[in-house]
Amino acid sequence: MERKNFINLCRVTATKPKSVTVMYNGSKYYPISLQISFTNEGECRNTAILQDTKQGKCLVYANINEIKE
Repeated sequence: MERKNFINLCRVTATKPKSVTVMYNGSKYYPISLQISFTNEGECRNTAILQDTKQGKCLVYANINEIKE
């Protein structure tokens, strides 16, 4: 998923909780936040922070490229 699309989904989740879900590893999650970091080579790394839809207690950190809408 593109970073811009993920940020928009996080914005919707912030204003209307539990209204948007994304797929990761065959499970549904709520998009919570985006973490931006850099590798040792200076490349940008985008990490999606997701909350599980079942209990809402688990946060998952995933490569944004592996997220499906």
